[in-house]
Amino acid sequence: MITIDKLINGCDNTRLAPYNFDMFHDFNPNLTKEVYNFLRENGTEWKIICGFGVKIKYSIHFLEGNSDLVLANLELYKNRYNPEYYLNPKNWNHGNSRR
Repeated sequence: MITIDKLINGCDNTRLAPYNFDMFHDFNPNLTKEVYNFLRENGTEWKIICGFGVKIKYSIHFLEGNSDLVLANLELYKNRYNPEYYLNPKNWNHGNSRR
């Protein structure tokens, strides 16, 4: 399994796989597999990292918003149309050091 630490430290020679549920779930524990698949199909994985709330129409599955992640990842939000930027874990901020 590819972890965020391995990708940041360069210990793993593989590229960042945008289809890695475990890595995104570790970053945002409220994420469910159904919401992840929905966002992955739409190419909007940045919503997980930025902490935006997501509701799937006609479904009971949703992702709760996280204001700490929203405020911590404003730069990532500005680059949401650049997958090379938002899928790079070096650009992710966990929101722990924003205050």
